Formats: sequence, C-alpha cells, structure tokens
Amino acid sequence: MRRSWIPIAACVIAVTAASPQASAEPSTAIGSPLTVETASPLDPTLAQELSRASNFTYQSTFGNETPTVVSGALYEPKGAPPAGGWPLIAYAHGTSGISEECAPTHSPDLFQNVPIVKALVEHGWAVAATDYQGLGTPGQHRYLDSRTEARSVLDAARAARRMNPTLSDRVMLYGVSQGAQATQAAAEVAGNYAPELKIQGNAMDSPALNLVPFVAAIDSKSLTATQYAVLPLVLVGVAASDPTFRPSDVLHGLSQHDIDVLVSCTGIDNAEKFTIAVGMNPSNAYFATMESRLEMAKFLAVNAFPQRPPRVPTFVARGTDDTLILPSWTDPSVTAMRVLGGNVQEVLRPGVMVVQEMFLRRWIGSSDTSGEGMRASSRRIE
Repeated sequence: MRRSWIPIAACVIAVTAASPQASAEPSTAIGSPLTVETASPLDPTLAQELSRASNFTYQSTFGNETPTVVSGALYEPKGAPPAGGWPLIAYAHGTSGISEECAPTHSPDLFQNVPIVKALVEHGWAVAATDYQGLGTPGQHRYLDSRTEARSVLDAARAARRMNPTLSDRVMLYGVSQGAQATQAAAEVAGNYAPELKIQGNAMDSPALNLVPFVAAIDSKSLTATQYAVLPLVLVGVAASDPTFRPSDVLHGLSQHDIDVLVSCTGIDNAEKFTIAVGMNPSNAYFATMESRLEMAKFLAVNAFPQRPPRVPTFVARGTDDTLILPSWTDPSVTAMRVLGGNVQEVLRPGVMVVQEMFLRRWIGSSDTSGEGMRASSRRIE
C-alpha cells in the first residue's frame, strides 16, 4: 500500500508542477531564439571580460518531443574573433535546484558559475549556457533526465549561433556534475539531433555518469551526508519522469522546513543544508515498497552512461575524495567508454571537485580546436 508524502508533495513537487509547462508554437524551429535581452545585472568581474552578454529563451523539447521553452545566456569575449568566428562552448552547469528561480543566468553570480564562465571567455570562447528546462521558465524541471538535458544543451548552442551567425560552428561541450551527465548525453545524440553542430569534444568535471549505486547505498545504509543532502532532488527527478513514483516511499521523517531547505537553490541556506544532512541517518532513507526501489533503479539506469560508443574526444576530471559521486561509481563508466573505443583522457586529483582550471590547462588550453592534445586515451592520477 502506497502512502501519501504530504510534506514533499506540498513543498517540492508542487513547486514546479503547479506552473503550466512553458511551450512554444509547434511551428517554431527547434533551437530558435524566442526572446533576447541584455543580461543585467551581471557580476562586474565577468562583465569586464565581455563584448556582449545576452539572456535569451529558446525553443527546445522534453519527454516525447513535447515543445518547451528554455532559458539560457550567451557570453561573447572582447576583441576581434579569429577567422571563422569565436568557437563556442555549450556549458552545462551543476545542480542549482529544481524550481524556476534556480536558473543560474537569472542570478548576477550565476549561482557560483562566474569563475568558470569568466575563465572560458578569457581563453577565447563564446559560451552558450543553458538553464535547463524548468529552470528559469515555467514547468517542472526534469532533474537528471538526461534526454531532456541533452536537448537543452544542444538547442542552446543552436540558438546562440542563430543570435550571432558569426560564431563558429565548432562547438565544445563542457559540463559539471549534473551538467556533465547532460553533455555526455548531448555528445551521444548530437550526430542525429543537431548534425549541423561540429562537436569537437566533451569535457566533464565530476560527472554524474552513473547514479544507479544510489539504490544500493540506500539498501546498505551507507549514504554520505552529501548524498543525503541531494536525495530529495533525485527523488523529485524520478517523480518528474515517472508519475507513479512516490518520493514518500523513500524519504522519511523530515519536517517540511528541512525539505524546503534541502531543495532550495544553490548557495541559499548552505550552512543549514549541511546541518540537516549531517543529522540524517538510515531511518530517513529506505524503500518502503519494492515498487519504489525498482522505479528509482530503472530511472537511474535509463540515465546512466555511456549508452553508445563515444563519437568525440572525451575528458574526465574527478576528485578522489568526492563524497557525492563516489569514484567507484564513475570508474565503470570511464572503463566502458574506453572498451567501446572512445578516446578518453582522465585526470584524478586529490580533493572533492576538479574545476575549470584543470579543464583549460590540461585539455583545451585555448580556442584552437584543431584536436591537438585530444588524441591519446590516457589516465593520470595526481
């Protein structure tokens, strides 16, 4: 017998489900910009590096090709572009929340993404940054729904090139955590979904390539505090894709206030989030029904990677001390990419999060996307 999860239904799922799904006219081409405006206010350290910053909405799809409107931003470097135009990075951010107000491009500090975007434009890249479907526009954000995220990423790049046709058709994918799952999905489908984009490679920081072990961690009562903190978001993502799934069959014993805090946007109530997560224990996370376990496992398996041989050079940067996406969770995915013939360069560094400095210094280095330095599959442990 399933039970109703009143706190979660009231303060999590209803956050987005109460709003109508943003949509566009069916005749609007996928990847078309719909509205464009100057990005303001903007962090001054980023603004000084840009010739132009634009917030925009664009046409994309979710689920079974359902039209939807997604928001994003285009950041263009100062100076004269190289021959062929500024090369473009389609940037996919890490987890920022699940509600409309958690869109990074609607925040002056981009929900802590300014250092990454700033570094990219300083190295001569234009950056098309998606907010993902349901963040920044009405409708339920389909957290960890890789199929929808991939379209958001690729359609943002398409829209950026339609906004500024002088941008190069050379596109690099770069994702962090949730965003790395999105760029891996985008890399695998780009050849069919967006063949006009010349995808040069896919770089991933701390990628969420395989979260199926979340289920076993709940079974074995071995969730870390960081994993407890994101569990409500994961459960809402499952429910967004599977209406039969009830988060209340997995998460138990939290007050409505605590749930509100855990699902709030990145950077909001972080200290309280930590306190709540540290106080959680196995009595707060267990499968009350076999159906809930199977539904969660199925969702995570459908959104695990790789799903096909990698078509582009791939860079993976990870921290050996990551307590959210454990190294042992990601190791099989990287191995599978190589077994499938992928050109994969991997760097493991002590610590929790490997960020843009590693991505730029080790792999791309500049806006030269000739492919030099992207050819030899390797693994480096530092």
